[in-house]
Amino acid sequence: TIPQCVIGGATLSVFAAITMTGIRMITGDGVFTARKSTVVGLSVALGVGYGMGANAKILVNTPQFVQLICGESGIVPAAFVAILLNCLLPRDEK
Repeated sequence: TIPQCVIGGATLSVFAAITMTGIRMITGDGVFTARKSTVVGLSVALGVGYGMGANAKILVNTPQFVQLICGESGIVPAAFVAILLNCLLPRDEK
């Protein structure tokens, strides 16, 4: 019963708020370091690239559970890369 344009507007405002909260978290201490830039940049690039349709070719030879987890969206692979980079890259010295 809700028109599609109303749902679209509500969705847009919610995602804009989520994006701005994420940006505030990344730059919270006022310093955007090379480590933060690497983690965020690579994760976003992978998520966008994966979501652009290249995933159909990437997942052809992977096990079924990998295809199920990664699905059609780049969100899950981007999250995995962000977590992995956050654990592997050395922390900045204070």
